[in-house]
Amino acid sequence: MNFPKISVEQLNILQLKTPSHDFALPYFAVVDQILKAELSTAQSLTTLLIYNIGYALPFTVVPVMVAISGERAKPLLGKINGCLTKAADIAMPWMFGLLGLALLADSIAYFWRGEGLLQF
Repeated sequence: MNFPKISVEQLNILQLKTPSHDFALPYFAVVDQILKAELSTAQSLTTLLIYNIGYALPFTVVPVMVAISGERAKPLLGKINGCLTKAADIAMPWMFGLLGLALLADSIAYFWRGEGLLQF
């Protein structure tokens, strides 16, 4: 089987190159939750391995798909990108609005009662 060669420029065109800081916050949150769960070392490492595989799998599908299908993958990826863009245009304002309301309610509760709604 002959795989097409993929250059860095092609990956950039497909928007596969993302800054590493986008991945740091969820990773630190998972590590925090694993540490809070007080698991054994083996359980912690197993949980982290499963998380890493589950988190990285979607990011590996696109490059593998492009490597196998070449130019034939672009229309499908374009459709997927369009659907995700439309969904994000609708969902993101609602998510940030709800998050803002939750933080506002937490702040009001803190000033009113001396403790917030969200206990960490």
